[in-house]
Amino acid sequence: MHTLIDYLTTRGAWVMAFFFAVSGRILYHTEMVKKGRRRFWSWRLLLELPTAVGMGVIAYGGCALVNITGDGQAAIIAVASYLGPHGVNELWALWLERKRSEPSKSE
Repeated sequence: MHTLIDYLTTRGAWVMAFFFAVSGRILYHTEMVKKGRRRFWSWRLLLELPTAVGMGVIAYGGCALVNITGDGQAAIIAVASYLGPHGVNELWALWLERKRSEPSKSE
């Protein structure tokens, strides 16, 4: 059975994850506004919320998997949310491409 302290600690971590995830997506949205690709007050701003929540949950889970907490966790959540699913996919593809092009160490 979980205690009140356990609940508040976990809830606080999720609130922090949500805050940094939304911050990351707002930074991305603001960058698109600066480039003239979007208006700031638009439906797209509202549609960034599900992306922020999804990326925040994924990044929070990844951090929990490798035991990253505190400032490192906040930074990873914000960066993952800023990049969004397409940005993370691009980074993943670049990493895999580099891994495949490196000569194997067993040769």
